[in-house]
Amino acid sequence: MRVFLRPFLSVLLLFNLSCQKSSVPVSAKYTTWINPITQVKVSLPKGWRHSLATAQKGATAIGYFAPQFAAVKGKYGHVTFHYEDMRRVEEKRTLRYFVDNFSAHMHDQMFNVSEPKFSKDATSQIALVIAEGRYKGRNVRLNAQFWTANEQDFWYSITESEVTDTQLAEDAKQVVEHLVDSTSDLGED
Repeated sequence: MRVFLRPFLSVLLLFNLSCQKSSVPVSAKYTTWINPITQVKVSLPKGWRHSLATAQKGATAIGYFAPQFAAVKGKYGHVTFHYEDMRRVEEKRTLRYFVDNFSAHMHDQMFNVSEPKFSKDATSQIALVIAEGRYKGRNVRLNAQFWTANEQDFWYSITESEVTDTQLAEDAKQVVEHLVDSTSDLGED
């Protein structure tokens, strides 16, 4: 029994030590990401990485981002990035349409959904919705940001974190800013 226990404990100790080394660099292939729609390269903020396999065929999700080593540290939270191409849809869609659909869906699943806040910047229409609810035994908050520059290409990001983890939600704002910047190449059509 001791013969088998010693190698197991050695492997466990090495794994534990490797998890504690936060100075270990994460491969560049995880800290940079290319928007598959615009081909714009995004350098993620320090402490963030993306998943190489994110969307299933036909899904709207084109990117999935999380704090580095989050699972090892027992942290919960991530950002998903979505794209909807409405160029071939006969009935014109608006940002209000997407936001209202999202809000209605969230009202069915969450116990608190904010009223959408709409604004404009120099190039885009923007909307923000915050929803809170319970998911897999956790109290979670979704910060959803929607934007479009031409009402043909619709983008949205959803930051999901535990309600009490305000730091993750704050840190994720930098990730979302980079994602918004990666969409500007489509602009007006």
